[in-house]
Amino acid sequence: MFLIHVAVKRPVLTTVVILSIALMGFLSYFNLPLNTIPEVEIPIVTVQVVYPGASPEEIESNITKKIEDEVSTIAGIDYVESYLMENVNITMCKFITGKDPDIASQEIKDKIDAIVNEFPEDAQQPVVLKLDINAEAVIDLAFVSGLSDKDAFNFADNNLKDKLAKISGVSKITLSGGRKREIQIVLDNNNLAKYTLSPLQIIGFLASNNINIPGGNISKAGSEYSVKVYGEYTDISEIEDIKIPTRYGVKYLKDIAEIKDTLERESSYSSFYRFDQNGDAMNKVIKLSVFKQSDANTVDVADGIFEELKTIRSTLPENSSLILVNDRSTFIRNSVNDTMSTIYMGILLTALILYLFLHSMRITMIIAISMPVTLISTFLLADWSGYSLNVFTLMALSVSVGTLITNSVVIIENIIRHMKKGERSAGASYKGTIEIAVAVLASTLTNIVVFVPIASMGSMAGQMFKEFGMMVAFAMIFSIIIGFTLTPMLSTTFLRHYHAKLEKKKGFGFQFDRYFDKFAELYRVLLDKIIRYRPYRYMAMFLPFILLIGTFWYIAMISPLGSEFFPQMTSRKIQISVEMPNYYDISKTRDVIESIRKKCMAMKEADNTLIEIGSLGNRQGGNLGTVLVNLHKEKYLERSTEDIISDLNKKLLDFPDASIKVKAGSDFEGPESESPIVFEIYGDDENKLSELTYRVLDIVKKVPGTTNVDSDIRPGKPEVKIIPDKRKLVEYGTDVASVATVVRSAVEGMVSSKLKEKGIEYDIRIQMNDSKIDDLDKIGNLTVLTPKGNVKISELAKLEFSKSPSMITRKNKSRQYKVTADITGRSTGEINADVLKEINSTVTIPEGFKIDTGFMAKMQEEMGVEFAKAALIAIILTFLLIAGILESYRQAILIMITVPLSLLGVIWSLKITGIAMSLFAMMAGVMLIGIVVNNAILILDYANQLKREGHTVADSIINASAVKLKAITMATLASVFGMLPLALGLGEAAAMQQGMGIVSLFGLITAAVLTQFTVPAFYASFMKDKHFENKNHFETEKKVEGEK
Repeated sequence: MFLIHVAVKRPVLTTVVILSIALMGFLSYFNLPLNTIPEVEIPIVTVQVVYPGASPEEIESNITKKIEDEVSTIAGIDYVESYLMENVNITMCKFITGKDPDIASQEIKDKIDAIVNEFPEDAQQPVVLKLDINAEAVIDLAFVSGLSDKDAFNFADNNLKDKLAKISGVSKITLSGGRKREIQIVLDNNNLAKYTLSPLQIIGFLASNNINIPGGNISKAGSEYSVKVYGEYTDISEIEDIKIPTRYGVKYLKDIAEIKDTLERESSYSSFYRFDQNGDAMNKVIKLSVFKQSDANTVDVADGIFEELKTIRSTLPENSSLILVNDRSTFIRNSVNDTMSTIYMGILLTALILYLFLHSMRITMIIAISMPVTLISTFLLADWSGYSLNVFTLMALSVSVGTLITNSVVIIENIIRHMKKGERSAGASYKGTIEIAVAVLASTLTNIVVFVPIASMGSMAGQMFKEFGMMVAFAMIFSIIIGFTLTPMLSTTFLRHYHAKLEKKKGFGFQFDRYFDKFAELYRVLLDKIIRYRPYRYMAMFLPFILLIGTFWYIAMISPLGSEFFPQMTSRKIQISVEMPNYYDISKTRDVIESIRKKCMAMKEADNTLIEIGSLGNRQGGNLGTVLVNLHKEKYLERSTEDIISDLNKKLLDFPDASIKVKAGSDFEGPESESPIVFEIYGDDENKLSELTYRVLDIVKKVPGTTNVDSDIRPGKPEVKIIPDKRKLVEYGTDVASVATVVRSAVEGMVSSKLKEKGIEYDIRIQMNDSKIDDLDKIGNLTVLTPKGNVKISELAKLEFSKSPSMITRKNKSRQYKVTADITGRSTGEINADVLKEINSTVTIPEGFKIDTGFMAKMQEEMGVEFAKAALIAIILTFLLIAGILESYRQAILIMITVPLSLLGVIWSLKITGIAMSLFAMMAGVMLIGIVVNNAILILDYANQLKREGHTVADSIINASAVKLKAITMATLASVFGMLPLALGLGEAAAMQQGMGIVSLFGLITAAVLTQFTVPAFYASFMKDKHFENKNHFETEKKVEGEK
């Protein structure tokens, strides 16, 4: 081949070209951004509509059903799911895999625009958004200040937020835990009656006096001037001095109502605790969450934030501080560093294996130089392809370490074999490489071709693994180039005097070779008996397949493998979710959560805690909260996170009114956002739906391995229904809007206008005196101004107590409840299977109702189908490639026998280690298809050469297997030890790496061992002399003398 000829004859040119490529790869490495995972697009579009003051049932009938009916007609809709809470509707439209999210978003927007006029007048404009899992909170900061609550929030909202928002890559900053300044106009019902006023009139006076109106343009002396009336409030005194006409004359607003410069009602609370030299330090904080743009790099954004914090901290008010609470870029940095460490460790272990077998520093140096050059060059194509350095791309290089050197190992082993016959280094390098070039090329192409179906997968798993597969392919391409250029060139130079060492009869190398030669001879003798004695040959041919069938039966009938979509990622964090009864307000919830916090901080492992009250997931309410416990990472490591959680669960049994869920937290923002176990129950009859949900809830609780089992059925929230009497309204000359305005002003208050002070806007809220509306009778005593005077609400409407759901969920136009659970000790696949089995055998599902698994379980099912298709296509492509190169379907079939042999190692590795079959394990299984055939290719390549030289079929396969035993053993052990760091599961991304490492390692070992017996047995049985007539199986133009 031309490359090999140039490499041996022109070493300087070869060195210059290789160094140039490596240098560009080295520079490209620093251009690659850091990410956790590759960018993934899920075709989900959300529609959010805010309807102030509306209950979930009102939203359902007036908004949700209309949206669902309209969007369900769009082509490609998989399902429509809606979440209805007080004041807001969120409808999530999931499209089938492959749908362009941008097109889906536009189609949804068009449909919503067509029906927006059918929504209630008070409903706000719908907001249509694509779901973007890449737009995440990068940094969480806690602002602690000695300022007043009002000044602290103003500083955070108008100073810190603005400075952070200017950082490149930041999309938004959200605040929680503080209260914004608010101007409250507190009305007294008696004063309103006295002056014959209503809240609507006060709102009208406020609005008419708070407006800027353009008056147009005037021209004078050739110049044009704009005219504008500036009437907006700029100071609270202007509000106080508004003149209100009454029956007692004109009065100032401050004479009729109390004007308060205060804070808005508390809707959230945050606090941060950390042990310091003074003990348990408590700080009420304002939490700032900094979100990145979807196309921004997490690490770059975090670095920009840290740089800006240096300036921000120097400008903080006295007795104030800005504390870093959470940094999601740390996981990325640690994961990348840990994965790079596994690569370095794999290179080192591989080099040791090579030195063990080759016992020559020069030979080891050839491969030790070739491997880093190959890896570094790979970054060049990665940069050109727009990839990032993430756990997937680096894991691709990590699993490739051992495989990458296989080409160089096989080539060098063949070069040395020629040198042992007395050839000089240049001739041996050329002949040794040429002789095996086609086999090396075929082996490498099989490694590449298996990733073609992976790259074409359109599912979420396919998107995540596309960069993985392409990185492996890039590395393999460079391994061919390096193997055919740098390896023979270095061999020519480094091994110039190697023949002298071959004569040495002492030292470790000599002893190792002597013992390995004895092992090879024993193998030759054993294989000779197997090949020449038919019963042994049949046993070698069929026993592995009998074991494989038995393994399948055992897995299917007795002990199934665990399965999951994504491995559970945990860290030294504990997430505690707290839900109190729905009548709890923030103050009462805070007391309970503070007690929980004290129990957490009593543990020596606890470093700090962050409390947040006011929301939980997509729900909001003063009865909801979370406690995030960050554990020490460098000390007090005697107990695992799981042990601490178990202990904490026992300590938190003292809160009977609280629903408490304790689970391990994670810094990884992967696809698994919902609970691992989710069952959806939907239908139209509320009573039957609740009954069916409770049945499923009981079943899930009884299945081993579940914890924190819960449903989203909640007691209805107490509600005061005010039902206007339409006849009375007509009689008194008023309407429903007047009644609703009085009630809302008295209960919640109404934001009627804005105060703009120093460029900052503050709400002006009309609020009735709280002391007047603390029970049903006082609501009834509120008065509505009518043409006949002030009339009590109790005269105009019927008041009664009832219950209203605090949240409604719907799916595919039906009401829905969910049963959720976390897992411990078992996989999601095992638990889902057990639950479904019990449901099918014990639950009668009424007509019109359905029980189904959740989103992640659906993704897991889709993943299984996708990988099965990918594996089948990979097998077909590998077979066709081998058949084309060998010009023989028969020998291609013999080589493909190694693929099922590897399944024995794959299945039993997962069974013995207890690791679930995740997408990483499946990826490793597909990857093995292209790797395990390499040993068979090497054996058959050399056996074919011997057969063409006149040997019998039996002698050819026996001699070829024995001669190639050392190269195969060396290459297999190099691959195994290259993957060993992954299998050990070290570092932040251990859960992702370990499954892939274990499957790859045991699959390789099993296939390598069985290939040495099963493939030769099949070859001897099915290859006859006639199959070599006029055939050219892996023959080169220049014949080389084979060993007998």
